[in-house]
Amino acid sequence: MLDLHACPGERTLILGNHDTYLPALAEARFATRHPQAMYEAEPALALSHEPLPAVPVGAVNVHRDLHGETEPTRRRVNVAVERWSYEPGPMAAVAARARGRWK
Repeated sequence: MLDLHACPGERTLILGNHDTYLPALAEARFATRHPQAMYEAEPALALSHEPLPAVPVGAVNVHRDLHGETEPTRRRVNVAVERWSYEPGPMAAVAARARGRWK
């Protein structure tokens, strides 16, 4: 099992429908919590819990709520836990997958 306290770096949580117990989120040292965010990469990553209805121009939508399903378009990357061996995926791997979808 992954120990979040042993992981270096700042944690930003993209809030989803199950992320309701705020004391646990604070204890896990999530610095910020947002419903969606942009991550600077090539292409830019629009991070969200559910797939965005419209993906921003020049970006790929990285979402996590389509459990077991494939991405609906080439501009989306599904990072639901079961698609990543039930562990957090490194941002470098997420960005690489987004670049592959972008081309």
